[in-house]
Amino acid sequence: MIKDFEVRRSAIIENVFDEKHSERLQLDNVGSYIRGLTYSSNDVVEHGGTLVMRSNNIVNGSLLDYNNNVVFVNKQMSAEQQLQNGDIVICMANGSSSLVGKSSFYDGNCHSPITIGAFCGIYRSKEPIVKWLFQTNKYRRYIWNSLQGGNGAIANLNGEDILNMSFSIPNAPIKDTCVKMLTSVDSALENNMSLCALYTLQKQHLLRQMFI
Repeated sequence: MIKDFEVRRSAIIENVFDEKHSERLQLDNVGSYIRGLTYSSNDVVEHGGTLVMRSNNIVNGSLLDYNNNVVFVNKQMSAEQQLQNGDIVICMANGSSSLVGKSSFYDGNCHSPITIGAFCGIYRSKEPIVKWLFQTNKYRRYIWNSLQGGNGAIANLNGEDILNMSFSIPNAPIKDTCVKMLTSVDSALENNMSLCALYTLQKQHLLRQMFI
């Protein structure tokens, strides 16, 4: 079921952002880019402080994972750098170019002060449809083209690479319907993934009980 939802979701996204639409949306016209927090290893603490998301917390095309492999730092973030509900978190630099550009969205439910590290970036917009732009084949082509010609050991993007992207989108009435449809598909996918994780935990528990 999860695989089926993922395939269906991908097909819907590609159809929604097909180039046949006459209306175009450029990311710098509907949002802003925020750089991540710079910190050193000396700033890292066991608990407390600011929760920092890194590349390994970005689950491409899904919710940001702020529960596993997290880092706390004893450093103050700016008000702008604090993650807000609906923010898109993007991996901007990585030793593996295949990971650059992967993105997650933040659901606003973390109870700790939370931001991102310097190798990540935030795209923030009040336009709901941008959430799915980052899952299109066109976005992946943008990333691939932006990374060409780099001569450093670390593949990286900059804020302008993100803000200069433009996409073909449906007009207003159809766009609103598409947002509702994709939101419904996302919700079903997330619910099934959560259920699968619970079944996995239950299976592990039962297996342990069998061999006591």
